[in-house]
Amino acid sequence: MRSFRPIVLLALALLCAAVPLRAQSNVGESAVFAFDTRDDTTGLAAESAVFAFNTRVVDGLQGAAESGTFAFDSRGATLPPLQITGVLRDSAGVPVVGATIQLKRAGVIFWQGVTGAGGTYTTPNLSGVNYTAIVTKPGYVTNILNQTGTAGGIQTLNITLQSLPAAPNVTTVNRTLTGNEVRPVPTSSDPDAPVLLRYNGSQFVTDMTGLQNSTNMTVVISHGWVPSDFGDIATALDWVKNLAIQINNHHDGLSQPPNILLWDWRQKAHTRLPQTDTTNEIGVQLGKALQSALGSTYNQHVHFIGHSLGTIVNRYACEYAHRSLTGNDARDNPATGWNSALTKPHITLLDEAELAVAANTRVITSSVLGAACANLATGILFGAAEAKKDWKYPIPNDAWWVDNYISCVGLQHGDAVNVCLPGKVLASSNPVSAFIDGHSYAHEWYRDSVNPAFFGASPPPVGYSLSLEGAGNFPPGGNGLTNGSFWIENLETSDPLDLTFDPNPIWNQASITLAAAFGVITTAPITQPLDALGQSVMNGYMSTILWVGDIGGTTIVKAGQVFTATGQKIGLWWDAAVDKASNFVDSINPDSTNNAPLTKGGYRILLQTQPPAIAASAAALGKSDGTVAVPAAAPAAQPPYAWVTVPVPANAGLMAFDFTVTGDPVDDRIACAVNGQNIFTLPAKFAPEGEPMSTDMMDISAYAGQTIEVFFGLAGGTSTNCEVAIDGLRFITVPTPNVGVAVNGANVAVKWSAAASGWVLESSETLLPGSWQAVPLGSGPAAQSGVLSIQEAVTGPKKFYRLRRTP
Repeated sequence: MRSFRPIVLLALALLCAAVPLRAQSNVGESAVFAFDTRDDTTGLAAESAVFAFNTRVVDGLQGAAESGTFAFDSRGATLPPLQITGVLRDSAGVPVVGATIQLKRAGVIFWQGVTGAGGTYTTPNLSGVNYTAIVTKPGYVTNILNQTGTAGGIQTLNITLQSLPAAPNVTTVNRTLTGNEVRPVPTSSDPDAPVLLRYNGSQFVTDMTGLQNSTNMTVVISHGWVPSDFGDIATALDWVKNLAIQINNHHDGLSQPPNILLWDWRQKAHTRLPQTDTTNEIGVQLGKALQSALGSTYNQHVHFIGHSLGTIVNRYACEYAHRSLTGNDARDNPATGWNSALTKPHITLLDEAELAVAANTRVITSSVLGAACANLATGILFGAAEAKKDWKYPIPNDAWWVDNYISCVGLQHGDAVNVCLPGKVLASSNPVSAFIDGHSYAHEWYRDSVNPAFFGASPPPVGYSLSLEGAGNFPPGGNGLTNGSFWIENLETSDPLDLTFDPNPIWNQASITLAAAFGVITTAPITQPLDALGQSVMNGYMSTILWVGDIGGTTIVKAGQVFTATGQKIGLWWDAAVDKASNFVDSINPDSTNNAPLTKGGYRILLQTQPPAIAASAAALGKSDGTVAVPAAAPAAQPPYAWVTVPVPANAGLMAFDFTVTGDPVDDRIACAVNGQNIFTLPAKFAPEGEPMSTDMMDISAYAGQTIEVFFGLAGGTSTNCEVAIDGLRFITVPTPNVGVAVNGANVAVKWSAAASGWVLESSETLLPGSWQAVPLGSGPAAQSGVLSIQEAVTGPKKFYRLRRTP
């Protein structure tokens, strides 16, 4: 699509410019640095940023139309020697003796030394300018610094090490749960329980008559999150009904309409914040409902269509129905499951929910829009393989074919055919409406693809026509329909369904395109090695992350088998789910990033199931009369619980923590509560064993500036050999945004950060109590480069403006 390519090229040029090539001195021929110069856009030099190489070309172009790769080597780029010297001190300024300092380049140690008297160190002459310094000593938090250095000469690098914080005080008490620390296990008797509905040709009904004996294929539709301020939540299903109407009327691949089922979980989805920790159990409920409605041996084709969080719900439903939910077949899966060779599950992702955990909340809405989209390019580059391990991953094990429509917050997948749809984002100048409209656009576009004749257009190359009900050969095959393929909406034509195929995409191209669509690609670096969700908050508010280990005053109260330890957390990013993953920018040039890997001291809480007492053997219970007493039943395993008293920073808006599960949790659930109210509950069996995971960012803004009690538990009492390590408890601060006012003739311009979601602009002419009134915003403030603004006529001698936080 020609209209987007210049911006995408600019984004790529910025990426290249931010990652300079390493010049090596007298090391032979460097590794191949490859470029694909194929492009249908003329004037490339004018569109891209200027960058230069001090190298020699060793292989030329193969052709003008479609060039091959060409390599550069840097043998001739000899650099002057670099020597690094400095002093290592602790946080109190006292020199640290005997610490180890490593300098790495391209992941290889090219110097290692130990600080001497006075904490001093000096390297010999070194070649190259970019390096990573790693400083370690027992009892201190490891410090890792990425440095760009100089072109040579002597560079001074003074380093500070922080002492590990002291272990918290631990008090053992006999304490039980209040009843609200753990979210109840969902049951069908819950008045807010989800319900499976069938489309009968005019409306959705609960009647499932005839489905057990159905020879029709089935379409399963799951909606996503319904914000607590959505209004009439009945309208949240309008898009589902509109899609069902189209499928019911247009099913060229079938002799009669398919079974169209809706999983209505609005009451559970109607929350202040989207909660991905609820979707797995809700998805299992859907799997059970499908087996009940269609039968345990259903053998017709199944098409799962999910929007936002509904994509995760569908994943667990599909895996349960096909007996692939977990590796423990007998315990976690139904006795009889569907055969995926017969059902051939087709998975359609409509703007999946990877960023939904940070979107459309009163805390961080516009920060996602303004900054996160620019950071998506690197935020998702920690690798698809790692993402598949996460309990939030939307693609089930049994999928036969996946089409993925990205319109705002979805992610590009290597095991799906990807379609990027930035049209609605571009159509709105307001960041909030851009998110709302953009997030909905995926299901609107897919609905329109069911009946393209309405637009006088041919079926798009990717869309409903490729489904079995749309007369497609399933699974689809051919050029552009294999995993990893990338299509993008062509906005230069009048056909709203027109797509352009990119035969050689970069796998994060959808993210870069959407970043360009938001218009922030040139103002926010795309090479920051931070998680997309976290960085959206940090960029949007210039926020900071405060770790509980750095706040102090923490007391842990325990029950069951709980251990505490003081240690250090070292990771590339602040989110443990990607701590262990490769930093994409580092994989290009490990020595050039400006953001150091995260290293913080902190506390670790180990929740360990206490095994039940071993029943006495019969021999030990022998009686004097020769009979043997029946041993008493062994007590159940004791669930471990811990309560942590923590002061919350005054500007804190969000809280998160990391956890790692080892052993067999059976049906136990990881739970977290604040002041007795549950905020996170996840069945531990859905967390891959031994893999560090992170929670979503949970809203704790109501507790800002207070001391709270945080509960952690491994609840249920079903496991006997499970341990959950809780660490990385952290707060993300939300500073108060500033308001700018400028008078321009007869008008006044008021500006404030687009990241100030959840704040109301008010004005007063007197500053007296009760005089503040909300400023009418009409159709909404104008948005540009992360700044919102309005224009008002000057009506008096003075007027004051403020932003007030809404409840």
